[in-house]
Amino acid sequence: MRVSAVVVAVAIGGCGRIGFDPVAPDDAGIVLADAWVPIDPPVDAHVEEDAGTFEEIDAGSDAGVPVIDGGSCTVVMLRASECADPPRTTVASHSFSPARSVTIPLWLDVSDGNAGDHWTRLELERSDGSWISCCYQGGSSEGDPQSTVEIARGERYVYERCVDGERASCPSTRSRLAIVPSSSIEVTSARLRVFDGAPSYGVTEVEWSLEACR
Repeated sequence: MRVSAVVVAVAIGGCGRIGFDPVAPDDAGIVLADAWVPIDPPVDAHVEEDAGTFEEIDAGSDAGVPVIDGGSCTVVMLRASECADPPRTTVASHSFSPARSVTIPLWLDVSDGNAGDHWTRLELERSDGSWISCCYQGGSSEGDPQSTVEIARGERYVYERCVDGERASCPSTRSRLAIVPSSSIEVTSARLRVFDGAPSYGVTEVEWSLEACR
C-alpha cells in the first residue's frame, strides 16, 4: 500500500489555540517524502446549538493534498476535543473527492484526558449522500475513574453501534446497522466529535488516524 500524504485537524492543547500540524507517523511503512501541509490552511468554523463555543475544524479537501509517487491512500489524523472551562467543543472533519474506502475502527484513542464511561461520535457521509453515526463509549465502568485499572480502561472509546442518520445522539436507541468494526464503506466525508469525558481532567481529546483509499 502506498500512502499519499498525512494531514491533521487538531485543537492544540485541547482548550488552546486552533491550528494544523503535519503528523510524523511512527509506522515505518508510511513514507512522507516531501509532503507538507500549508501553515495556514482554511478553517471553517460555525456555531451550533451547544453550550459554550462550538467549532468544526476542516483539514481541507482531499484535492489540496500532494500525492506522493502515485499513491492511492491518504492518512488523515482527526483530533476532536471537549473542554469544560471555558466550555468549548472542537469537531474534526475531512472531506474526500472522489469517495474513498474507510474502515470502521474498533476503538478511538484518547490523546488527552480520560474517556471514563462517556461518549464520542464518528459520522461518515456515504457516497450516495446519506450519513451514518457510529457511537463509541469510554472503556471505564466509572464516569470519573480514579483507580489505575479504571484510568487505563478509560484511555479509549470502544465501538458500541452504528445507526442511520447524521448527528445521532449517543447512546442511541436507533436500530443497529449491519456495520461492525473492520467493515469498509465508501465515504465522501468524516466527522469526529467528543460528547464528554471524565470531568476531573477538564478536557478530553480523541484522535483517529483515518486511512482512506481509492
